Amino acid sequence: MMGIVFKLVLLILMLCPLTINSSFQYLTFVQQWPKGYCTTNPSRCQRNPLPTVFTVHGLWPGNFTKILQNCTKTAYTPLQNFQDWNNRNLRWPDLANPSPTMQNFHQPRFQSFWKHEWTKHGTCSENMYPQATYFSRTIQLSQGHNILNYLATGNISPGSNPTVRTFRRSGDYTQR
Repeated sequence: MMGIVFKLVLLILMLCPLTINSSFQYLTFVQQWPKGYCTTNPSRCQRNPLPTVFTVHGLWPGNFTKILQNCTKTAYTPLQNFQDWNNRNLRWPDLANPSPTMQNFHQPRFQSFWKHEWTKHGTCSENMYPQATYFSRTIQLSQGHNILNYLATGNISPGSNPTVRTFRRSGDYTQR
């Protein structure tokens, strides 16, 4: 797993040219396993059915001493178009809220997770990635990294009980 995380961080570093004015040195692309989230947070998990793929949790700017948080007061701009909302929701769902309908997706609770991620993390990269770019780039990263496929190359699948050695090998692509 550390091999996968290291390679994802390295890839992000290579894809994100840093400027002298940049307040961050790297971006951490964070994904979550929905069933794991709901197992550890059963009272907060409202999504049904659960996605059966890793989903985006966020993109967190950091420097070599800490993950940066709440860097500016730039407000989150809610999505007004259901198709835009649905496209983001496919890869970056809010597991703490049920899926809305076309009529109520604009209600604040159905965008609260994205608002939280923007306010806490996205504002720390807005000098390079304004809000729309922050979200679209994060979605692009999720489209290029299917963790289930990475794990499957090491014969690891949901419900299996891999050994530590098997798990470590699944992230070691130099052995293939």
